[in-house]
Amino acid sequence: YVRFDNVVSSTAVTGTVMSLLSTTGATTIWAEGSWSAYRGYPARNTFFQQRLFHARTSSEPQNVWGSKSFLFNNYAVDGGADDDAINIQLASNESNDIKWMLGGRDLIAGTYGGEFRIGTGDGSAVTPATTNVTKQTSWGSESIIPKIIGRFVYYVQRFGKKVRELFFDFDTVDGYKSVDRTILSPHIVGTSTTDKIIDIAYQQNPDTVLWCVCTNGTIATMTREVDQEVVAWSRQTTDGYYESIASIPSQDSPHDEIWVVVKRNIRS
Repeated sequence: YVRFDNVVSSTAVTGTVMSLLSTTGATTIWAEGSWSAYRGYPARNTFFQQRLFHARTSSEPQNVWGSKSFLFNNYAVDGGADDDAINIQLASNESNDIKWMLGGRDLIAGTYGGEFRIGTGDGSAVTPATTNVTKQTSWGSESIIPKIIGRFVYYVQRFGKKVRELFFDFDTVDGYKSVDRTILSPHIVGTSTTDKIIDIAYQQNPDTVLWCVCTNGTIATMTREVDQEVVAWSRQTTDGYYESIASIPSQDSPHDEIWVVVKRNIRS
């Protein structure tokens, strides 16, 4: 195939041969690429079943593109094979731009208006012919990458006031269920209407803790032990305002370290 690099006129372009051509004659088989400086580039990316998935451009905010299997820079969709690339749109009655994607049992996409399941429905490998999209919940998400604790996904609900726990429920809905884990501590993010969560990090050791940075400069921490049914919130404060957070493995101790960016006024 050929990549168009420059439009010379209404009937001529210049380009680069990307792979061997079967003919040098004229062709009518061409299309404008989905990604460009004009159309926008994907804002969200993740790996799932040996494919690299991208989502949300300024022109197609509800679209998802998956590469060919094991070929992470090839997005050709016209070969008719199971390992061809995937191009799919989240069909919805609302305009739901994709806020995040996460791979697990299925590929999950969090949007402004809800959470979507992308997969085959039976756990088999996704292909262009078998991939389908179904809406699982309608809570909506913030543009914050979720964290996985065990087999549970923790994401920030739209407007940033709540943390929800997403998991597959065989018993009651045979689909994904989303539980509000801040329901018993609604004050933990802050009581002002402008208080919300802006960043999260997951510390696995020595304890399972989800750290949530809030706009009021505090950190809300949730200790979560699924097997013991423990959900415990607490608030961390400092001399200043927490702005960002990250969790990294310690180089010399058997635990994860929490690193933060703090804003402080000194000598003022």
